[in-house]
Amino acid sequence: MACGVVLVTGDAGFIGGHTVRLLLERGYDVIVLDNLYMGSRDNVPEGVELIVGDVADRDTVARVVKRADYVIHLAAIVSVDEARENPSKQWELMYWVH
Repeated sequence: MACGVVLVTGDAGFIGGHTVRLLLERGYDVIVLDNLYMGSRDNVPEGVELIVGDVADRDTVARVVKRADYVIHLAAIVSVDEARENPSKQWELMYWVH
């Protein structure tokens, strides 16, 4: 029996990928929400549900978060230059501000 369902945003990146693997080893079911902008579908482990979408999309987040017992929010802009050029996008990603 699973320990619960964890929604992980940003799994297709480096840190998210390791986080998801650890959660799976510990017995959690995992749902991933990632727009694949900086990551790859190949980084999502087999058996994990991948929802390709943006954490800035309220409707998508509202629909997916209802299915989760826990949320680990790792989605972010990883490029410092891009974050500096568009700080409001970074703020939106980190705090879901609309």
